Amino acid sequence: MLDKALEAHQLYDWYGALLTERQRRIVEMRYFEDLSLAEIGETLGISRQAVNDTVRRTELQLQEYEEKLGLLLRYRERQRALDLVEKQLRDQYGVREDLLVALRALA
Repeated sequence: MLDKALEAHQLYDWYGALLTERQRRIVEMRYFEDLSLAEIGETLGISRQAVNDTVRRTELQLQEYEEKLGLLLRYRERQRALDLVEKQLRDQYGVREDLLVALRALA
């Protein structure tokens, strides 16, 4: 569940603005507030099944956005490249830590 929740958080960060207000609210309640399907349903006045369906459809929609746009994948690739550059600068060239912090802030 943790990996699924983490992935949902990351996808939401990148694509949440593309969701409807209702989808955003349900995803926020589920993953950020850690409410159960029943609690969300009770709060919104809908069935647990309706909440479950919305969460599943929204997760699929977020994954489809990522498949088409690839923003999260490119971000992760840039982070890995930056980690590698940072490691090389630190290990091979002895670059000061404050400079590496500044480099990370620029990225």
